[in-house]
Amino acid sequence: MFKDKIILASKSPRRRELIAMYFGNLAFYEGSLEEPEWDGVETPKAYLNQCVATKWANAQKGVRMLLTSEDERWGLLVGDTIVVLGQKVLGKPPTPAAAVGMLNELSGKTHVVRTGYRIALFQGDRVIADSETVVTESEVTFHRLRPAEIRAYVKTGNPMDKAGAYGFQDGALKFVSHVRGSYTNIIGLPIFDVVSTAEKIGFRA
Repeated sequence: MFKDKIILASKSPRRRELIAMYFGNLAFYEGSLEEPEWDGVETPKAYLNQCVATKWANAQKGVRMLLTSEDERWGLLVGDTIVVLGQKVLGKPPTPAAAVGMLNELSGKTHVVRTGYRIALFQGDRVIADSETVVTESEVTFHRLRPAEIRAYVKTGNPMDKAGAYGFQDGALKFVSHVRGSYTNIIGLPIFDVVSTAEKIGFRA
């Protein structure tokens, strides 16, 4: 477990649970972290980079209130996860009908879950080391979904705050026939990659 303080800029309870397994000195920032809307033209890669950059810029401005001294050594972690089918980004569904539509699109197909994250070490206001944006990719294949199981899942309300209208941790794991890559990445944070990056840039264990 790392000793250096890290601030996770995320409202996601799933990311908080994952990061707490490896970072003992942990704080959270919940300020302005809304990602930009996908315009339907930008490539998924460029869009993900834009999301991480936007959250990073906003988090750096807001986290100062969580520091206890001007020369404190601390880290900042920001991440964003997108679901991509072909070259289409599937965001959080605005309505239950949109959630049904997304799950119908994913039914019987393989899609990609990409998480972009950035982690850096600071000494006060000075950056000691910075990973820049790192991207982890996983592939998820859904079996052919029956209309009734899609409707039942959407009725729970669980898809409404999830990219791609599903979450492994709230009942959608039964939709999956195959996973390739990091499981925790699909939940929201590729924790083993994050830990490896933290070690590389100098977080103290």
